[in-house]
Amino acid sequence: MRQRRSAVASSPRSRAGFPRARRAFAVAAGVCAVGLAVSCAATRPRPSEASGCVVLDSLLASSGLGAPMAIAGHATVDANQFRMRGKILLEARGARDIAFEFTSAVLFGQGREDFVFSLAGDTLRIVDRERGSFYEGDEAARFLSESLEADFDVPQALSLAFGGRPPCNELSEFRCGARESGEVVCEGDCLGEPFRTVFGANGGRLAEVEWPVRSDRYGGDRLRVRYEWTAARGAVTLSGVVLSLEARGWRCKIRASETG
Repeated sequence: MRQRRSAVASSPRSRAGFPRARRAFAVAAGVCAVGLAVSCAATRPRPSEASGCVVLDSLLASSGLGAPMAIAGHATVDANQFRMRGKILLEARGARDIAFEFTSAVLFGQGREDFVFSLAGDTLRIVDRERGSFYEGDEAARFLSESLEADFDVPQALSLAFGGRPPCNELSEFRCGARESGEVVCEGDCLGEPFRTVFGANGGRLAEVEWPVRSDRYGGDRLRVRYEWTAARGAVTLSGVVLSLEARGWRCKIRASETG
């Protein structure tokens, strides 16, 4: 993948002045707003798997995340034994077109963080505005790996968090059904590891997803994402996202402000 370095990265302090713990903490706010990915080997899809993917795609397309959306508000991140709070502006125009800006408050002597994180197709870009650094493509992936020990596919993780799914040939044993509450639940396996998507009773909005996270460091971790929706002025909009990783002990809450 082609890499570029912006002129803002010319400062000799752009990396040396960014200690490992703070790098992990700064990027965690962005990466947690999404996610963390499933890594499964490919298998030949059976007709039932292809049919299940069609059903899941249809439900995801009408789940509220199939259209452009934005959240302007606040984020709280608990990761690597730290807590960070700040303002966030998150925009998504699809599962592979995502960007957010995060500016932290200064808490307990911690330094201020100010960065932009974006995904366009399969290309990651990170702009650290506080330190004048820019990372793109493979360099951005290495930065995340060093900062967060992120031994997983970050673009796919972001896609899963915003209405995407793994390739159909990685999924099997589809089961979709309606509960008495009116919710629709789709479940299945990714090479033996279960996944689950829950669509709400009112309008089929995406309510919750669970995906296995495979990594050398944490093994069988699980990503859980809950979505919160608000009806106002005749429209239903995404007003909050809560993400957690059990084995890592990470938790991220994004909430739209009342005026956002």
